[in-house]
Amino acid sequence: MLNFLRLLLCLSLALLASTACRKTSTTRSSTVAAPDTLIPGNFITNGGVFIHDDGTFARELTVSTSSGAVSYKLGSTEKSGSSADLSGNSIRLSTSGDPWFVFVESPVSLWVFDGKDELFYDYQLSKVRYHGRQAIAGGRLLPDIPPVPHDLILRLPPELQRLFPDVVPAVKRPSL
Repeated sequence: MLNFLRLLLCLSLALLASTACRKTSTTRSSTVAAPDTLIPGNFITNGGVFIHDDGTFARELTVSTSSGAVSYKLGSTEKSGSSADLSGNSIRLSTSGDPWFVFVESPVSLWVFDGKDELFYDYQLSKVRYHGRQAIAGGRLLPDIPPVPHDLILRLPPELQRLFPDVVPAVKRPSL
């Protein structure tokens, strides 16, 4: 019986030793990619930093608000490490409650509305050069502007929507 217990003990130790010697490892990635927030069709209505990374360039839109003004600055960083401030502007608000917004047509084409009667656009001309211009000034549509996105027009006040006669207002759809 003593031999049997010794044999059982040896087998148990051998079995335990064979499973205890197995080495397991796990790897964890410490790199967390920030999600893109310069998404086409988005309306930005508050301050913050909004990004888009297309693999070659990372674009960063910084929007800051203060009483009576909204400032925005667009910067770009190449994967090589060089960076540049591409565009920026500040719009004055007539009241702090004006319904201003930045409309993201694409990560390289932005529209900025002052909440009253001014509409600006900024778009990329080349990798390091942007162009900004007014599209609506003092409630008047200016000549030679690029096509204004439909969703943006529908967000404008009714008196500015009338500047675009070919736009049909959105109709509320019945819920099912």
